[in-house]
Amino acid sequence: MQDARRQFLEALLATPALPLLAQAQDQFKPVVVRGRIVNLTDVMQAQAKLEPEHGTIYCLKTAEGKLYPILPTDLAAAIYDDERFRQRELQITGRTFPEIPFLEVIKLQSVKWGRVFDMTFYCRVCEIRTHKGGPCACCQDPLEFSEEPVKNN
Repeated sequence: MQDARRQFLEALLATPALPLLAQAQDQFKPVVVRGRIVNLTDVMQAQAKLEPEHGTIYCLKTAEGKLYPILPTDLAAAIYDDERFRQRELQITGRTFPEIPFLEVIKLQSVKWGRVFDMTFYCRVCEIRTHKGGPCACCQDPLEFSEEPVKNN
């Protein structure tokens, strides 16, 4: 078995696929950005008189005016589903990709009074925290919105 594994690794190292594996790590850039959520449709209507016909795309707009369209993933669901996330100044830890303008959300936090807060949803019955609202996955009770200051901030 070890010989087969060794042969496989030797073949893999000898193939031209190895540089592709190394490039995969370089295809994204980790970022931490702060700003407020804006609706890209509203921005496009105001700036270019365009009226997109399908869906809503939210962006994080920084203090400098840079727009980061939010990739609609499960971790970004709270931005799309809960207005409280769109009403606060946010700090988003995520990653960007070359030649693709979207920001993939890894962590959502709010910023108030110069401090960073974790925003989660909590079930008092099951003592479960999650990143998006709705019924508890365990007991189906409603989840409570929670903002807690990040320690060592």
